[in-house]
Amino acid sequence: MHNILHRTTYWLFMAVIILVSCEKLEIPEADKDDAEQPEHPTNNENSGNNDDVITDDYNEDDPYQGWGSLENMINNGGTIARPYRAKDLAKGELGEWVVSHDVASMPNCWVEGYIVGYVKGTSMSSAILFKNGSKETNILIASDTTNIDASDCVPIGLSKGSSYIKTREALNLKDNPEIMRRKVKVLGSISKYMGTAGLKNARDYRFTDGK
Repeated sequence: MHNILHRTTYWLFMAVIILVSCEKLEIPEADKDDAEQPEHPTNNENSGNNDDVITDDYNEDDPYQGWGSLENMINNGGTIARPYRAKDLAKGELGEWVVSHDVASMPNCWVEGYIVGYVKGTSMSSAILFKNGSKETNILIASDTTNIDASDCVPIGLSKGSSYIKTREALNLKDNPEIMRRKVKVLGSISKYMGTAGLKNARDYRFTDGK
């Protein structure tokens, strides 16, 4: 009986030692910095921060204005700080996209160019360049004032509504012939207009030629 008790005590003691030893054996964890982390959306995909997209040192020949691609240009451009250029809509990929997709409205976009005329009728075939306007409903802007024709121009619609009337009164060539050839930024909705890429419902403007 004494031997049985002794053996039982011995094996209980050994079991306790084994359990304690096992608790002290720790498998090293991978360093947190080296461990695989879940992927997170980039700033551009999630927060709207464009710092990793925009390039400030673009030149005038860059078709994307430093945005890197047409998609980035569409999603991020057209701001007052970096407006679309008239040539982007008249002859660039942006204008081709607007026409080919029959875009109804890209709201709150700024476009910049020189005031060069107006459209007498309802299509660009009746564009009148460098003559005083006989209509208050639209103007044409272009990225240059020399060696241009209607294909270089963007029609800007000047609406009558209360949100648009101040811009209409300031920019129409019928009442303001002296603004011909002035450089201006205009805010409105880019859309297919008069058969081409244009800007409708102009509701704000800034002259940018320092005059």
